[in-house]
Parts: sequence; C-alpha cells; structure tokens
Amino acid sequence: MASSRVTSNGPDWQDVAKTARELERELGVVITIECGLRLATSPAHIVWIARAYASEEKRAAAEHLASASVSMLTRGGGGTDSALLLLLYELDRDIYRNKHLVIPQF
Repeated sequence: MASSRVTSNGPDWQDVAKTARELERELGVVITIECGLRLATSPAHIVWIARAYASEEKRAAAEHLASASVSMLTRGGGGTDSALLLLLYELDRDIYRNKHLVIPQF
C-alpha cells in the first residue's frame, strides 16, 4: 500500500480510490461515499457512509444493494484515509452477506 510511496505507513487517498475501483470492477457495482456530520451529539463527529448500487440507473432510483458506515468518533486511531479504507472493507462484507446480489462471472 502506501509504503511504496513517500508517505507514512498508513493508507492514503490513492489506496482508497484503488480499493473502490477494484470493488466496483470485481462486483459489478457502483459505489457512493457520503459524509455526515453528527452535531447534536457530544462530541460532534463525522460519519462516513458507503452504498453499493447495481448500476447508475438503480442509483438514481435510490435502490441500494449494500451499505456500511464508519464513525470517526468510535473507530480509534488513524485519519480519514484509514476510516475510508475500513468503510470499503465493511461495504465489501455487507455485499457478501446480502444473498440477493449476483456477482457477475467472467
């Protein structure tokens, strides 16, 4: 991962983008990631939410196949890049758990 580039040993945005691209390609889905702010709680924090859709057309209809979320408050050490990579791993797990998702065979 990031150890091959001039960064810290943790993941960076390129690792996150590569992982998302590979998941989309391998599973035949479209992935969206959104950021939510939780201001009513103390302390205020950020929640990252990922959703997988069967296609762009399905995404427009707000029909998703799988989803995952990661809170920056409870996830422990690391920054945004680590949280986003964990988010994609959690999304992959949810896709695996959902039996209705048909993974294309190449």
